[in-house]
Amino acid sequence: MYKYFAYGLNISSEIELNELIAKDFSEDAVLEIVLAEVPEQITGQDWYGGWWQANDDELLFYYTDVIKALVSRDGKKISLEILTEDMFQLRSFLYSRVLSACLLLRGYFLLHGACVKIGDKAVGFCGPSGVGKSTLALGFMNQGDTVYSDDVIALKIEEGKLMMYPGFPRLRITEETMNESSMKAKAFEAIDHFPTKLNYVKKFNFCTQVIELNELLILNPSECTKPNLRNVSGWEKLNIFEEGRYRKTLEKLIYRDEEMLKRRTKVANVAKCHYLDRSSNYYCVEDMIDYILLEFS
Repeated sequence: MYKYFAYGLNISSEIELNELIAKDFSEDAVLEIVLAEVPEQITGQDWYGGWWQANDDELLFYYTDVIKALVSRDGKKISLEILTEDMFQLRSFLYSRVLSACLLLRGYFLLHGACVKIGDKAVGFCGPSGVGKSTLALGFMNQGDTVYSDDVIALKIEEGKLMMYPGFPRLRITEETMNESSMKAKAFEAIDHFPTKLNYVKKFNFCTQVIELNELLILNPSECTKPNLRNVSGWEKLNIFEEGRYRKTLEKLIYRDEEMLKRRTKVANVAKCHYLDRSSNYYCVEDMIDYILLEFS
């Protein structure tokens, strides 16, 4: 049995999960991943998005020729049936879909974004796909700063603070971003099942420590000529946590509409947010980093 640590959870697994942080623990795992025969359908609601099905006891994930997974409603157990020889592809689906379901079932609020350490603060970047979240994370990593997460920011409210739970060291960017950076192509590898992205394969500074999310910056391409911070409040702020949710369709399998609104409202009331305007015509990562450091270090 392999043992790992991610998102604040001790995880035991019957398959090797190369990207996760290995951890030797003596106590019981809070999330167990086991190999088992998984049904193609469960009794319950209709399929959502062609991939997910749910009832009161479990969630079923079925990705043709890749993976079948059954997740308990308490988010404590994943039963896994492997349908592919491409284990990298399988792990990618496991992390982005199945593990995300476990986090949602455990009460985490998931945002589509990246998070880095600036001084003694955790600063997150949010916004639609292609706006430059991972590009900024890469820029900070390239100058030796710690990266807490890329793609998903896992959050919980604890004692009135918005706490961020780091996942595992993974960073993905587009080929265009790689070409514009000073990094060599050998630091990246292609992703066959995700051809628009490259996977960063070198080690970088990563931290598993749970930390307060001090600031969330919503990247906003605009007509400005230099980076600029703007306040966010009220309904506009609430809408950010609606639009920025990670795996929205999956969340609907787990929470009713009123529950999702309550979750978003709680997080929005605690979070410290600003729009970070950047030029829509010219994206200079160095200028963005300098501006962010000036504001938050």
